[in-house]
Amino acid sequence: MPVTSRAANSNSVGDNASTALNDALKLTKEVGELLGSVPYIKGAAGILVHILEIREKVIENDERCAEILDRVVNEKDNLIDITKNLAMLDHSAADGLKKDLEDYERILKDIERVLKEHQNKRGVRAKISKGLGRKKMAGKLEENERRLKNFHDRFTFNRLSKICNDLLEARIAPLQQHITSIVRFQSDSQQLSPCLLNTRLDIFEKIDHWVQMATQASIFLLYGHPGTGKSTISKSLEEKLARKISGTLGAVFFCRRQEGASHSARAFWCQIAAGLMKKHRSIALALASMFQNQFPDVESLPIEELVDKLIADPIRQGYKETQPLIFIVDALDEFGGRNPNRRLREEFITSLDCWTRLPSNCHLFITSRQENDIQSLLNDQPSHISTLEVGENATDQTSMDIRSFFMNQFQPMYREIPRPWPAPEELGSLVSKAAGLFIWARTVTEKIRDDRRFLKRAIQEHNSLGGLDALYTDLLESSISEASDIDLFKRLSGAIVTAKSSLSLSALSRLCQVEESTVDDVFCRRLRPILRAQPAVSFLHKSFEDFLTSNACPEKYRCNQRESHQWMCGWCFTILNSRELHFNMGGMENSYQMNCDVPGLKDNVPEWVGYSCRWFGAHLESSGLQLDDNVFLPDIRSFFSNKFFHWLEVMSIDNTPGPTIEVLGSVTRSISSLNTMRGHSSPVRSAAFSPDGQYIVSGSDDTALRLWDATTGAIIGEPLRGHSSPVNSAAFSPDGQRIVSGSDDKTARLWDAKTGAPIGEPLRGHSGSVWSAAFSPDGQHIVSGSVDKTLRLWDAKTGTVIGEPLRGHSKAVCSVAFSPDGQRIVSGSDDKTARLWDAKTGAPIGEPLRGHSGSVWSAAFSPDGQHIVSGSVDKTLRLWDAKTGTVIGEPLRGHSKAVCSVAFSPDGQRIVSGSGDNTLRLWDTKTGVVIGEPLCGHSSVVRSVMFSPDGRRIVSGSDDKTLRLWDHTTGSIIGEPLRGHSRAVCSVAFSPDGQRIVSGSRDYTLHFWDATTGAVIGEPLRGHSNVVLLVAFSPDGERIVSGSGDNTLRVWDSKTVAVIGEPLCGHSSPVISVVISPDGRRIVSGSQDRTLHLWDATTFAVIGGPLSGHSDSVFSVAFSPDGQRIVSGSSDKTLRLWDAMTGVAIGEPLCGHSGPVWSVEFSPDGQSIVSGSEDTTLRLWDATTGTVIGEPLHGHSLPVNSVAFSPDGQHVVSGSDDTTLRLWDATTRAAIGEPLCGHSSVVRSVAFSPDGLRIVSGSFDKTLRLWDAKTGAVIGEPLCGHALPVNSVAFSPDGQRIVSGSDDKTLRLWNAKTGAVIGEPLRGHSSGVNSVAFSPDGQRIVSGSEDKTLRLWDVATVFTTDNVHDHVEPTFPFLQRLQFPTALTALYPMYLREDGWVVGPHEELLFWLLPSLRISLRSAGCISVLGRQFTELDVSSFKHGTEWTACYQES
Repeated sequence: MPVTSRAANSNSVGDNASTALNDALKLTKEVGELLGSVPYIKGAAGILVHILEIREKVIENDERCAEILDRVVNEKDNLIDITKNLAMLDHSAADGLKKDLEDYERILKDIERVLKEHQNKRGVRAKISKGLGRKKMAGKLEENERRLKNFHDRFTFNRLSKICNDLLEARIAPLQQHITSIVRFQSDSQQLSPCLLNTRLDIFEKIDHWVQMATQASIFLLYGHPGTGKSTISKSLEEKLARKISGTLGAVFFCRRQEGASHSARAFWCQIAAGLMKKHRSIALALASMFQNQFPDVESLPIEELVDKLIADPIRQGYKETQPLIFIVDALDEFGGRNPNRRLREEFITSLDCWTRLPSNCHLFITSRQENDIQSLLNDQPSHISTLEVGENATDQTSMDIRSFFMNQFQPMYREIPRPWPAPEELGSLVSKAAGLFIWARTVTEKIRDDRRFLKRAIQEHNSLGGLDALYTDLLESSISEASDIDLFKRLSGAIVTAKSSLSLSALSRLCQVEESTVDDVFCRRLRPILRAQPAVSFLHKSFEDFLTSNACPEKYRCNQRESHQWMCGWCFTILNSRELHFNMGGMENSYQMNCDVPGLKDNVPEWVGYSCRWFGAHLESSGLQLDDNVFLPDIRSFFSNKFFHWLEVMSIDNTPGPTIEVLGSVTRSISSLNTMRGHSSPVRSAAFSPDGQYIVSGSDDTALRLWDATTGAIIGEPLRGHSSPVNSAAFSPDGQRIVSGSDDKTARLWDAKTGAPIGEPLRGHSGSVWSAAFSPDGQHIVSGSVDKTLRLWDAKTGTVIGEPLRGHSKAVCSVAFSPDGQRIVSGSDDKTARLWDAKTGAPIGEPLRGHSGSVWSAAFSPDGQHIVSGSVDKTLRLWDAKTGTVIGEPLRGHSKAVCSVAFSPDGQRIVSGSGDNTLRLWDTKTGVVIGEPLCGHSSVVRSVMFSPDGRRIVSGSDDKTLRLWDHTTGSIIGEPLRGHSRAVCSVAFSPDGQRIVSGSRDYTLHFWDATTGAVIGEPLRGHSNVVLLVAFSPDGERIVSGSGDNTLRVWDSKTVAVIGEPLCGHSSPVISVVISPDGRRIVSGSQDRTLHLWDATTFAVIGGPLSGHSDSVFSVAFSPDGQRIVSGSSDKTLRLWDAMTGVAIGEPLCGHSGPVWSVEFSPDGQSIVSGSEDTTLRLWDATTGTVIGEPLHGHSLPVNSVAFSPDGQHVVSGSDDTTLRLWDATTRAAIGEPLCGHSSVVRSVAFSPDGLRIVSGSFDKTLRLWDAKTGAVIGEPLCGHALPVNSVAFSPDGQRIVSGSDDKTLRLWNAKTGAVIGEPLRGHSSGVNSVAFSPDGQRIVSGSEDKTLRLWDVATVFTTDNVHDHVEPTFPFLQRLQFPTALTALYPMYLREDGWVVGPHEELLFWLLPSLRISLRSAGCISVLGRQFTELDVSSFKHGTEWTACYQES
């Protein structure tokens, strides 16, 4: 019984161990491919498997040995731990552990040897001495088990883990630096003070309760007026969490208005990730272990993915504490700076949706002013909201806290004053006047500290200092009264208000050209209660900046921001055009160093010079000056003529390529007015053509509307001013005589479209922002929808409100629309309903259209007015009877995310919807039934959908950067995606005739497309410097208007666009195959762009247009022996014949293969064609008729990649994915002999020698092989030299040489007799080489590449450059050796690296080349680059190294 029990238990242990060991073997195999030292671990795993296999045969009934071996077999767990740790190490670190790993393997080998010895003694002799043998075996096993234990004590739990931790620690700093590379602002709280002890207890009690009750990742919103102490609460919370009271601090983001120019949603999340790494080592280690091989692409990762990879996943892996993680965002309303770009802030706040992706123990605390856009954007977030009340609503707790603040501030004065001061009644008066505003209390105490007499003034009832505006006015008038001082104040305060980044006292003085002592005395000392001088000059609270720019400020002190920008721009140019900006600003002694490798380089650039370089463009653009003003033109000319390269040097020292482009863009926009309708000072939110197409009206965040001449783009008259908040919408009446606008100021306004004068008073009636407004079809009425949950009807002529508000919605009204007959109105709301209203009476028609469970984002009448369709956040559409308001059928379900856009077809029979689930869906309007499957093609949110005017097509625009065309009838995709934009597509529109499409994108451009073919028309329309928010055709289709976040509109001539730019010469996708004609005069190429191109081999010019006819990539091309015809093979499964002279297709496609055709070749007599295909077969074709000859040639088991005729036309050779070559009889089509085996991977290319005696093959195993064509025997060893798969091989016409092309981006020449490599690799292509061929005279080689180019090479040069001056290739990796005159090449060879740097023979940095120049650069041996403008470099006067400063002579 005991024996059976042990055996059963042993089998169980053995089964479990076997499974685990197989997992271990799999793991070690994967890691072993990466690390050279892991083979020792692989060996150890193999030994453990063997021990497991023989243990049962050896130990029999020996319990002692069994227990020892069970423990040994459990070594699998340590094995897996070691392997996982090794996976984190690089080669050098892992190789350093080689000796230890050898010891580990040796111990397991000794255990294996003990078992083998005992196993070999089985039989008679073993039985005689089995007692002694077992005892001896157990002793040896115990000894080796002790050795294993010692090994782990010494290695696994100490040295290996320490090395891994050290490596991770070493990765943290550069990873953190990389993550914050796009962060160019400060976001800490160093300059803030916390709340006094035992104050704001009510707020902290609410925060504690929120944290305790939260069951998911949530947000706490603390709203408050300016000066209510929000930031001090944030500072106190930060300190509290740092002590781990009620939670643990995650990261903080204190928004600073003066840094707003650098704010972005992406930078915010990167800053949060960096803060987490700084405060939580375990999270930093988790993040470092996740990105061992390469850093995350923080510049282009989608925000959701960025949050997952940088924050959510590292928290899940690295944060093990029980307390929740609290993150702080203070002063959200300051995000984006002064006059923030609403789109920028909207993108940021919208990105907070990602908070729900974080673990449930992560919470976000936000403070902000209570601004409309912030409230509406955060409306749907899972949040707790609290408000700091002021005035009469200020709480008793707030008043007590302000009293405590006063007493704390006055405490230091008590020693100098004998009686209690201030008196209790005086203190009470101050508290009452503060009215909940801590900034009022602080400013007053600072003033009293300087002048105690101010106390009496502060508490006098008639003085009216209870408000901030009055207090600030009093401070200015009592501190700065002289005219000269006021002038200085306006200049300095304007500089602070408009500065794009913080300025120190010395920098501010130098910039404004004022003595530092004067600034300190007149400005800093006198205004100490409201101003901070260190470390940068800034006002203590942004409420003072708001006061300075408002009408509440006396005019003599008031800051005119446009005027201040003009001053700042002038001061910047004064510095830029002076000797303060000069050559070698960094004091670099050696040009071989990178800026980042020189310590203290930035310190050599004075702060005021750096500021002028970085921000002069922004001030120029904000100055409002036009080209005609001619103010800064002389400065601009002088700068670009004399100082431009010095400026570039400063920008490179600051390592700011993005801002460099921004500055140049600002200057370009400022000096160019072509097609730019410039007049708004903030982003344009709305634009519309008049019905006759003659005028455009626009509404902007700058609170104004503007009228424009749609033909000339000229501004008409003055801005239409009347609104006090951003204008959200603007529209013409149907007769074009009037304009209606809706604004965040809660009003709509009517304007005379001819004069621009307001008609009557504002249409007041709403108590919240007006989000939507529309004219009735007859132009007699207006309907508006508002955040106040109501609609209002207005008389369009008089502007008077008609009746009472249309009440019925319980949340904001998102959209409104009249029915086609003007009798009804439909509205959609955040309350999840749509409503119908009688347009005459304003009465609701029936009950709310209930059916949605989320906000109704879109609602529209059908063309006949009989139906309504609505789209909702609840992922559904609903159809409604427009007369009765009853829902028709069930919800239109099909989308898995919010419905973003809906549209009726022109005949009203169908509906199309676009959704956040990346799809479109078609619906039957009558039945509500979904038509067919989802229209899949986009890989991200579908933002916009539209029917063509004839209803036959649909266009969609998506966040995936593409547009797609769809067949309305079938729902099928038409053609490929319309690619051209580099960021999300925001807006699409068909032209009125349906022939063209225009799109606007976040990449700042518009694109035109042919609506029939989907082809892009001309070049992108560039001119905007921010997101293109809207595009629209004029009614006659002659013009397009675009509105942008860059505060401008642009008008474009839609006819001219079609002819802008020349057609691109060459291929637009990788070149797969090239061949030279038999007479050597032409080249034909085939590409993934589905076309062939003919080229003149002498002039290198393209001949005619592309040869179009295939519907997929062209993978193989060949000339007929007489050069009159071309054959091509394609992924569309067909071959095509072409007239080589005219480029015209000959006959119909040759159909017969069931898979892509990878290779084609003419027979030597031109009568036949052979093809090889993905379908594993070869086929023979009659070259004259195009008919197939016989049955397919079967023999390969995998796709056939390459085929070739022998010179006499009797045989065919083929190469296949099955790693073999096969020979075939061209007449009988029978296979000859067995497969030719020798390669270890896919055979990519085959070719016969000119005499037909040999065959050469190229393979994915990185080698070439030579074969005897008669016997099929391999000749010699493999030809090794390429670092990646060999794609193409060819013999020279004399059979003496072979050329090969590889994925390693090089060509190589080989001696065909000896197999020896000839010379150095031919470098020049920037991607893999797909095809190579010799010219008929053998003097040149042509190559085609993934980089979309062809290159011609001089064969003779390869021999020459290989022998000149005993040149030795460098050991560092490089893309190509540059071709210069021989003397220069001999003196100083230069190499182009993969990253675009040209380096010397010791990898010293020389200069960097743009990608557009690299691809067409002439490299050693290269004659020309086809399809690109040729790039040549003149380096005859090039200075570098320590002599680099000789390149510039001061004029």
